[in-house]
Amino acid sequence: MAARYDKPERGPEKLAEVLARLFVARGWGQRSTRRELDDAWLAVMTEIVSAAAARRTVPGSARKGVLDITVEGSALLAELTGFHKDALLAALKERLKGAKITALRFRPGKIGTTRGPGDSKGEEQ
Repeated sequence: MAARYDKPERGPEKLAEVLARLFVARGWGQRSTRRELDDAWLAVMTEIVSAAAARRTVPGSARKGVLDITVEGSALLAELTGFHKDALLAALKERLKGAKITALRFRPGKIGTTRGPGDSKGEEQ
């Protein structure tokens, strides 16, 4: 008798499948990816521009290969866009081999005291 594929199997589920759904539902995989992006951006900015400039930027979301970077201060925004954009993109691609980042988009904005989601440094208590 052949197995029927239109009905779900009865009985216990595989632990791997349950854990995979849990990780997706909780977003735990995304947090580690986000942390890798934040760490890579901080390292690349410190190496190419400066540590002070790195503290005045924060990577945002990536859509269709374009990574949005919030920059505090118009002078730094102009410097990054005009002089460092290509070098930053190349270095970021080198550090994040699996990431599909094809461009950087710098946007003006206010940077909070934290580096990104999940970072507790600098939070007021």
